[in-house]
Amino acid sequence: MTDKLCNDDQPRVPFERAREFVVGTQRELRKTIFQELNREGGMSHQRVFLYGIAKRTLANAHAFMAMQDAMNATVAAALVRLQLDTLLRLYALWWVDDADVFAKEVWSGKQINRMKAADGAMMSDAYLADRLSAMTHWIPTVYRETSGFIHFSHRHVKMVLMDFGDSGAETAMNIEALDLDRDPVYLNEIAAAFADITMQINIGLQFRFEMVDMLGPDEGLGCQCSRS
Repeated sequence: MTDKLCNDDQPRVPFERAREFVVGTQRELRKTIFQELNREGGMSHQRVFLYGIAKRTLANAHAFMAMQDAMNATVAAALVRLQLDTLLRLYALWWVDDADVFAKEVWSGKQINRMKAADGAMMSDAYLADRLSAMTHWIPTVYRETSGFIHFSHRHVKMVLMDFGDSGAETAMNIEALDLDRDPVYLNEIAAAFADITMQINIGLQFRFEMVDMLGPDEGLGCQCSRS
């Protein structure tokens, strides 16, 4: 049974080079963070927000590559959704009235989906995905398809079934943790989506850090933080 992660609107990272793209983007992201950590000045709420985005991005990427190596498609697909969540919340900085106030409220524990964008709409996941689709048209498709891997859904049920034979009349089942017999194209497709999302996070972080540097610090956290 073929149950594609996304349709013709899928990310454009070549499937066979997806892992290379993820590794390369991790390298570029670490370079970006290293440059920012060596700048002088206090630790603003928005800057710490961006560091949190970077840390989660790198953590997800590390876990994703481990799941890809293990052929664990179920968890790999869930990690695509987690990485997309990171991308959506990064771009929320552009869609609020005051990014510094927004970052401070997130620091204080306020949930982003209970906060309003500059247009007055609540920033639900669906809203953020729709806004980002103006720049990346396949985002809503990947959002819909991978959301089913977070909470138990038809996605987990269908992962049990596999194609067996050209006619599709016979079906094999796999109830093990790993997907060693699944068509590699499926995992490559998941990897392409993950790689593209990760690259977009890195680009967004670079632009946002430049904006923060030009604007100067807000009232900040009132401390100079030790960085590692």
